[in-house]
Amino acid sequence: MELEVLAKQEEVNWRQKSRALWLKQGDNNTTARRRYNTIDKLLVRGEETQDPKEIKEAMIEFHSKLYTEPESWRPSFEFRGCPTVSAKEMSGEAHENLCCARSKAR
Repeated sequence: MELEVLAKQEEVNWRQKSRALWLKQGDNNTTARRRYNTIDKLLVRGEETQDPKEIKEAMIEFHSKLYTEPESWRPSFEFRGCPTVSAKEMSGEAHENLCCARSKAR
């Protein structure tokens, strides 16, 4: 019975040591990966390039196209009978006039 308890304690001890070592080595691997996570070359328009400027431009172009929505899928809506904002209101003049009118009224 006492031998089983000792064997179980030893097993737990080895697991803890193994876990601590795994965590330490795993953390080291993550740090190294972050440090070297770069794109050294890229296939741009069918040609491989290593020029950082070209790679940057290609990545910006790709993601700009990826996150741009085509307008054609949106339904059209005519604003007949809906209240609208005039160009004067948009420019802020109406807001300034409203503020002045409130201060004069007080």
